[in-house]
Amino acid sequence: MPKVIYSGSVPDRSLTVLADGVKVQRLRHVRLSADYLQSLFPSPFCLRIWNPPEETQHLLRRTRELTVSHQGTLLAKGDVTEVYREVVPEGILLSVTFCLGAAFWDLYISASLSPGMSAAGAVSTLLAMAGSPFRLLSAPPRNPGCARPQAFCGRLAPIVQSLLLSCGATPYLLPSGIALRPSSSMPRQIVIDMDSISGPWINEEIEV
Repeated sequence: MPKVIYSGSVPDRSLTVLADGVKVQRLRHVRLSADYLQSLFPSPFCLRIWNPPEETQHLLRRTRELTVSHQGTLLAKGDVTEVYREVVPEGILLSVTFCLGAAFWDLYISASLSPGMSAAGAVSTLLAMAGSPFRLLSAPPRNPGCARPQAFCGRLAPIVQSLLLSCGATPYLLPSGIALRPSSSMPRQIVIDMDSISGPWINEEIEV
């Protein structure tokens, strides 16, 4: 199965962390990690912060959405599901678990669409109607229109997946939106392990 690995360490404070859109200050040692397959299912991330100031701990306990980027590149984004504080030999370690797509799977839709709308058009319309934070990043390889009115009722994510699978594409979540890969291809495993202390940036893709 193809695996994409982002690993190593980056210059101090080069990981930018946003808590509900507000930049978190005074983070000297943080580590971002994740290990998940390309899919529409929620993908968990973990941000570990060593010795954060008290005000930062309080901020993160109130945070609903966390975003992590590096030099303008979005690495991880999701809904905070757990904040855990523990004492370690280095001092205080705060672990924040956040999940890409958790809220997406809570969305429901009940809608009727006019005849002639393509599958990609139906997906984009349903995403907007349900108030989804995600958008379709590209069109599927096949994008037929439907001659009859279409009615949808139920959880949004399986409906989106079914529509796109019928077009020869398998959808998967990225922090920036819903991406597509050919249905015949194997999903990639995404591994992120980044430390903000020091050292080179490593970005490699390997086949395993």
